[in-house]
Amino acid sequence: MMKEMGTQNLQTLNEGLYNLILKVQPFKTGKNDLSDFKSMANLGKHTGLVLQKLESKEAIKITGPKGTTIYTKGVEFPAGNIMGLPIDPKTQRVISTEEIKDEEITWVGFSLEGYRYNPLIFCSILCHDTRRFLQEFCKFL
Repeated sequence: MMKEMGTQNLQTLNEGLYNLILKVQPFKTGKNDLSDFKSMANLGKHTGLVLQKLESKEAIKITGPKGTTIYTKGVEFPAGNIMGLPIDPKTQRVISTEEIKDEEITWVGFSLEGYRYNPLIFCSILCHDTRRFLQEFCKFL
């Protein structure tokens, strides 16, 4: 690709691709996710332990033919459905059927001192955002 570009830069060669890459830069988004990921991965490595805080919340787990989802209590679904399943507006729970399993669970996670997300949620968000970027990026190939 570099040979094809010659003296041109990416902006003049493919403005759409340039704008896509520009859109995810930390100075544009205010997010430093890859840097935060690196820091988390190396946190305390070879130097000591890092303070972790156990967090738990009451949650509802729904399992059905389309997959599984978990949401914490107190969430309201104004659209009236989760994963296409009807919600009882009074209880904010799925209207059960033979195919749908609805159970109360305790959602447990750990947060690392100095970070805004617990590592599992952070990595899930990072993977989701990376997949979305790559789907857009592949349109230019």
